[in-house]
Amino acid sequence: RIFAFQGSDSLEIYIFWHSFQQKHEKSDKIFSSLPVEIVDKLPHPPFFKNLPKETQEQIKQIRRDKSMSWHERHQKIHAIIDALPDDIRPHHPPPGRHRGPPRGGELPPGFEEVLPEDIMQKVNDIRQNSALSDEKKQEKVEDILSSLPVEILEKLPLPPFFEHLPDPVREKLTQIHRDTSLSWRERHRKIFDIVESLPEDQRP
Repeated sequence: RIFAFQGSDSLEIYIFWHSFQQKHEKSDKIFSSLPVEIVDKLPHPPFFKNLPKETQEQIKQIRRDKSMSWHERHQKIHAIIDALPDDIRPHHPPPGRHRGPPRGGELPPGFEEVLPEDIMQKVNDIRQNSALSDEKKQEKVEDILSSLPVEILEKLPLPPFFEHLPDPVREKLTQIHRDTSLSWRERHRKIFDIVESLPEDQRP
């Protein structure tokens, strides 16, 4: 998904995505660590007051559950709301309101042509699973990419901006891109950190 952009903008999109991801993870850690007495003071969404009392209470209990991360709590709350009858379920925001990078199990360009049929079947099953949130779909697809053997990784197209990097840097990033000891997300974080640390005249 972060490599869907070609040309000179590809690095900017890459940096934008990782900055977004890091901020999201930091925020999740902060909210996950809040004590219950502070969580209880946080405002609920506007539609909350229109929900049935038992649903309101259920949501309150989930928000207080420190055995889950803040993100996991919200996923559970969304699942409860989605399961409500149509006449009492709050409407979701119209399409296009969502801010941030695209989600939902998207693959970088060229991957579908390279990945084996059985792998693509798993990816498509995840994409079509309406019980999963877009973020959960992306996580599951990244898990699949993390498990790919080196012989398949070597066939995957590299991010477009790699070709503009100095040869030693490109070789180093290519090795990280194919490092099966790291998860897919860890590889891209490491690549991002290296690109960010380059002198300005070496950045693509």
